Amino acid sequence: MRTRWVLIFTLVLGVLAGCAPLTPRIVFEKDVSLKGNEPLVQTFQRYWAYRVKEKVNDAFKLEAPYVQEMVSPGRYRNYLRLYGKGRLKAVNIYAVHAETAHSLCLDCRGLYQPEGKKEETRDFQDCWVEVNGKWYHALKNPLLFPRLGSDWSKSCNVNRVTFYSPLTG
Repeated sequence: MRTRWVLIFTLVLGVLAGCAPLTPRIVFEKDVSLKGNEPLVQTFQRYWAYRVKEKVNDAFKLEAPYVQEMVSPGRYRNYLRLYGKGRLKAVNIYAVHAETAHSLCLDCRGLYQPEGKKEETRDFQDCWVEVNGKWYHALKNPLLFPRLGSDWSKSCNVNRVTFYSPLTG
């Protein structure tokens, strides 16, 4: 049953991704499921589609309320520029870690096409929080929250990106 749901969900996302070429393809690895969290899956898809299409204001609205209160839209826009021009083509979700009943982190591997360069794989952890029945992206990056201190950034694995060269794996 679980495998059938994941397969159906993946096929539906594939059809949707085919209709909107700038939307990254989302794939759940075997044994990974967000069954019962369809609103989260839909918000995840929308958030990353906005990021790919560089719709910064729309992506900002899907950030957790604490981010919207603590970070100006201009600072958020500058933060996103650090990632450079390019396109996220696909996201494989290979693990889900529930932090609380209303927050979780997804271990992801993204296929990224930097502008004018070869595709590369980027591993990242993407965290989400449910507030009043709605899911939001939980940005915990020390670049945006420098006052949290270096101890926090050392112990936090959230939203760190690891780059892999296609030549070295």
